[in-house]
Amino acid sequence: MQEKHSVLIVGANSHIAKACYYKLIQENPNITLHLMAKNTEALNSVSADIKTKYGVQVFSYEFDAENFEKTHDTLKEILSKDLNIQEAYVFHGVLSVDQSDYKKIEKFIAINSSSAALILEQVAPYFENQKKGSICLVGSVAGDRGKASNYLYGASKAYLETLAEGLQVRLARCGVNLLLVKPGFVITPMTEEFKKGFLWVSADKVAGDILKSKRKRKLVLYTPWIWFWIMFIIKSIPRKIYLKLKL
Repeated sequence: MQEKHSVLIVGANSHIAKACYYKLIQENPNITLHLMAKNTEALNSVSADIKTKYGVQVFSYEFDAENFEKTHDTLKEILSKDLNIQEAYVFHGVLSVDQSDYKKIEKFIAINSSSAALILEQVAPYFENQKKGSICLVGSVAGDRGKASNYLYGASKAYLETLAEGLQVRLARCGVNLLLVKPGFVITPMTEEFKKGFLWVSADKVAGDILKSKRKRKLVLYTPWIWFWIMFIIKSIPRKIYLKLKL
């Protein structure tokens, strides 16, 4: 039997998150899951299903990215009562925003950017004290370069890039690894209105890549791998030329 350990997952209702923790259960049925999500009804249903099918210990918590005072208290409770958390995943985020409404923009930035920073600043010391463990933060290839069609979303993910890099330097000193995940086009309910092509992949594919990269203690993952080269080319285009492209 594998060693017992616990996993913290923020944004646990996302399809990528679900694919990850079902794979984690298959790898090690002797784990404890701490799942945080906004829709607690859906989360409680998933938790009950996991308990019934796999006999895994699951705790579910409400998570509101706009109410960090409450989130801080919830994380404090989890981190103080379970001293065996070895993995943490941050999956939450939204894809688009009404750019004509400043209040919605403010909310969008809070959910996609600042909430992740506040979560990681609370989780990082926990792992530093343990001097082991791993953190996974999900960003996007959209953070690599601004596009006229979604620059606010891209900017929110670029924020995560710098956040992750700084934390990687900080945590490397105590043996803790942070993996920044940059998915391309993923088939989920959030993207159901988009026309699909050959670059689109399932959440299950992304989850598999995440867990493989985590085991290898990678720092950055483009998933699927072809996005590394796509973004390498896009980032190499001079700005004056880039401004003329319809992206």
